[in-house]
Amino acid sequence: MRSHTSASLLYWTEALTGVEHERVTRARQEIAAWKLPHVSAEFLADTLDASVGATLLVEAIDNLEAHGVAPERIRKKLRQEPAVWSTWAEVRAADITLRSIEPGARLQLEEGRSRGAHADFRIALPREAGTASVEVKAVGLSDDEVAFCERMTPVLPSLLPRIGLGHIHGPIEAAPPRLSRDQRRHAQREARHRSRLVPRFPGGLRGVAIVGHGTEAQYARRVSRRVEQAVRQLPPDDDCWVAILWSNGAPIADVARAIRWGELPDRVQGVMLLGSCVAFPDRRIHNYFLRIPRGMDPHIAMEVQTLDEIEGMDKLASVVLRHFERSSGVRATLVHGGGREILRRDGSRRIHPFNFMLAPDPEGAGRSTRDWWLGE
Repeated sequence: MRSHTSASLLYWTEALTGVEHERVTRARQEIAAWKLPHVSAEFLADTLDASVGATLLVEAIDNLEAHGVAPERIRKKLRQEPAVWSTWAEVRAADITLRSIEPGARLQLEEGRSRGAHADFRIALPREAGTASVEVKAVGLSDDEVAFCERMTPVLPSLLPRIGLGHIHGPIEAAPPRLSRDQRRHAQREARHRSRLVPRFPGGLRGVAIVGHGTEAQYARRVSRRVEQAVRQLPPDDDCWVAILWSNGAPIADVARAIRWGELPDRVQGVMLLGSCVAFPDRRIHNYFLRIPRGMDPHIAMEVQTLDEIEGMDKLASVVLRHFERSSGVRATLVHGGGREILRRDGSRRIHPFNFMLAPDPEGAGRSTRDWWLGE
């Protein structure tokens, strides 16, 4: 696949996520040069997820190389592993972890693989501060969540506003919504009205999300099970952590309470939650890092580290995270820009490069609802 990136995709990538043209172009050229067809198929597609995923992957590889990892090793892993997004998750988790700890750390990829159980990576801290092995697990969409997105996707085009953004909410087990003519007209008016309230609303942007509610408890249990499964990969003689690529499936406190520490060996020091979020109209990818140390009381307030490098962004990143924390993470989504489709999240991929929210759930809605209703 060619590395050509359309001007339209470059425009909408920056307009919605803040990722600049030069970064996207350079990353996609780099991936094209690898000549790995299955990798190119994912990251050179003409979509927002592909352009952002490619940029974050290449920049993560650069960061890992700066911390001691030969980029050839990562390319070899991508070449041998058909599940591209699983490898992407491991590389991205290592990148976020390195950005959150003390400068000067070194990273070893799959250290001890020839000897048996080994983690995805080991971090050697500077000044003889010790080492830690980290196993990465990406917890994406569940089977029920995939099925929800697959059921909703066929009706998304008919719900796409002529101007602005629309939202419909319902239970995860629901059949696709059937709106009356009056409801459709109301949704069109509301989408147009809300677009006028957004400063510099991008002309030509149209989007719709159907939000599924009621999977939070299941998600928290899934995270707990993945943590327990990760133990099999952890070396017996290291301090160890499990890193979860966070997909907004449940509030962070619920995830922390679900972890069964009694099922984990003492060498597991804790769990890390890592993730990236974009909340329109904030045109920026916010990155988050949270440690849940062993024995920590999950009922106390947990400090989430934001990795935004621009001064003053911590407060905005905290506001964005609060919106995600109280909103459902299951969102069948279709976005058009300038008359063409730029994003479709339809359940065909369980892992996405970032959590994306066109608008938070309305106040008072919470994460669970039993009936269909239109978003504000």
